[in-house]
Amino acid sequence: MTWKRLLATALLSVFAVSCTGKPPPPLSPPPVTTPIGQTASSAPDLTPHLRNLEDECPEDNERQGCLEQALLALVPSEGPESVMRLLTTLLEQGTLKKIKDYHDFVHRIGRATAKTFGVTPQAFFRCPRDFNYGCQHGFFEQALIEVPDLKEAALRVCDREFFTTQAPKSLFYCFHGVGHGVMMARAYDLTAS
Repeated sequence: MTWKRLLATALLSVFAVSCTGKPPPPLSPPPVTTPIGQTASSAPDLTPHLRNLEDECPEDNERQGCLEQALLALVPSEGPESVMRLLTTLLEQGTLKKIKDYHDFVHRIGRATAKTFGVTPQAFFRCPRDFNYGCQHGFFEQALIEVPDLKEAALRVCDREFFTTQAPKSLFYCFHGVGHGVMMARAYDLTAS
């Protein structure tokens, strides 16, 4: 399948949601994978970070924003995998309020990932799929800022050769992220996208 066909499929998916308000039928979920270079047993211990976050952000009206900023600040040193595990833990503990779905916040983690680790397939693949693929969507928002030519950005990140060694459908998810990045970069103007 050509990159144009994959991009068209991703854009049609976004168009279907914007027109009907309903997502297209779900695809079979990708197999669970661990980030490049990590196995489940080698994932870092997050306990020290949890303690630091709780110390840094006292319980008051500003705690929510403080915790979100502190999580974003950890992306360069800990990577998106650990930061999203911390986010999930803070939500499960009730430390962060469940006042939103955090998809948009996770876009910010994706943007920080692209800024920090570069516009590469290896960096893109570090983005966990939790929070409805928000990290991958945000990654492409930033990728299109750093590499404004859509075709160049898409082919740089969705490198077919790299993705042949990844889980099935990973290349599709990559181009799906391109579609979201284009829509967001064009302020959800479908014609311009």
